[in-house]
Amino acid sequence: MKTSQIKRVALLAAVLLFVCASAAFAASSYGIKIPAMNGPVNDKAGLISSSDEAKLSEYLNRINDKTGIQLAVLTIDSLEGHPIEMYSMAVCEEWQLGQKGEDNGVLLLVAFEDHEFRIETGYGLEGTLTDMASGIILRNVITPYFKEGKYSTGILAGMQAIGVAVAPSEAGLMEGVPQTTVSHSSNYDDDEDAIAGFIFFIIFVMILMSAISKASRRNRYRNYGYRRRRSGLGQAAETLFWLNMLNNSSSSHKSSGFGGSSFGGHSGGFGGGGFSGGGGHFGGGGASGKW
Repeated sequence: MKTSQIKRVALLAAVLLFVCASAAFAASSYGIKIPAMNGPVNDKAGLISSSDEAKLSEYLNRINDKTGIQLAVLTIDSLEGHPIEMYSMAVCEEWQLGQKGEDNGVLLLVAFEDHEFRIETGYGLEGTLTDMASGIILRNVITPYFKEGKYSTGILAGMQAIGVAVAPSEAGLMEGVPQTTVSHSSNYDDDEDAIAGFIFFIIFVMILMSAISKASRRNRYRNYGYRRRRSGLGQAAETLFWLNMLNNSSSSHKSSGFGGSSFGGHSGGFGGGGFSGGGGHFGGGGASGKW
């Protein structure tokens, strides 16, 4: 490997380490107090009736036993000024929901006093429980109940919709909980893909034009003793290569809006037949909302 390439790899590693350290520091400096996980239902705000809590716990444990997918609920009184995305990400990475390597965990977080809620989706389920589907569940399934003060029913209906979305053949329905079908047109996905493709194309063109411009300036001075370097196209290709390397490295360690590695770092497991984190990781997928 050439010296210049070694320097670039070293610089990339340094940048990633800095981002990871910044993410961990941000979580600790914001002083987020993460509740301990006591099973799949953690009703710290007292929004779920005892009978509904038992019904929901049995439902979520059944999905976990059949599929390994871990769905959990956390209700809190207040976010205490923290962005809900930061709070939910910190909880998910501390709890390590989902199986290690499968990253198949989902958290429903409800902040009662803030009137905010969020669905946080693990890496492995982002293709099944899309951001759009999560948003539909929040708006169309949970919100109508919450606006009527029926928090317990709204949470059960929302978790059932999530369960059916991620495990349609295994989840089934809870007795007495109305079924809500969550679907959206594939046209939305096509539009999202088209927008992403257009943005990538614009970035590619900008990088290519910049590289060609630099190469052109170098060629002007070639006769004055400057060392000849790679052509504009070659420089652009190399630039894209390193951008891709950075993107892949960041994707494998990303978390929420920080772009660094995941908080925590423990690997959880299943002990004594109880419900505890299995080592899953999250990358900020999901949706937030207010009611």
